[in-house]
Amino acid sequence: MMLQRAVVLWTITDFPGLGYASSFVTAGEAACPDCHFYTSSIQLGNGSKTYYMGHRRFLHEGHPFRFDADKFGSTEFRPAPIPLTGEEILDCTKDLCTVFGKDPSRKKPAIKRRKEGEPAVIIQRRSIWFRLPYWKDLMLRHTFDFMHIGKNVSESFVNTFMGTTSKSKDSLKLLN
Repeated sequence: MMLQRAVVLWTITDFPGLGYASSFVTAGEAACPDCHFYTSSIQLGNGSKTYYMGHRRFLHEGHPFRFDADKFGSTEFRPAPIPLTGEEILDCTKDLCTVFGKDPSRKKPAIKRRKEGEPAVIIQRRSIWFRLPYWKDLMLRHTFDFMHIGKNVSESFVNTFMGTTSKSKDSLKLLN
C-alpha cells in the first residue's frame, strides 16, 4: 500500500479574499500587505476612501519617476519595504486570540482610532494556514486571481467613464 500526501503551495484569491486567506488587513489605513507597517495612506475628506501613496519606492533606485518632483510633488528616496517573513508574521500574531466561525460569547470590538505614532494594525488574527508546519517557510504564500481582478477593474473604469452613478465607485459621499 502506497501512502499519498498533499501539499498546499499557495492560495489564489482577489484582494478582499486575501484578507480572509492571510488574515492581513486589506482595507483602511494599513491595507498594503507588501508595505505592512510602512503603508503611506491618507483618508480623503469627502467620503470614506483611503488614498495610498509612496509606491514609487518600488521602482528601481535610478528610475526617473523617483526624481520627478514636477509631476509627483516630491522626490522619493525611501527603499521598498522588505516583506515580512513567516517567523515575523508568527511573532506578530503570537498573542492574538483566533476564533474561527461565529462565537456567540465574543462581542464585536468597538473601532478604536489609533493615536499619532502608534503602529497600525496589519494582521487581524493568526491565519489557519500557519497550522501547516511548512507554511512559515514558503516564499510565496498567496497570489492573486488576475482574471477576476482585471474584470472588476475594467467594469469599474467603464462605469466611471459612462457616468453610471449606481455602479461607479468614484462619487462624493455627501455629509448630512
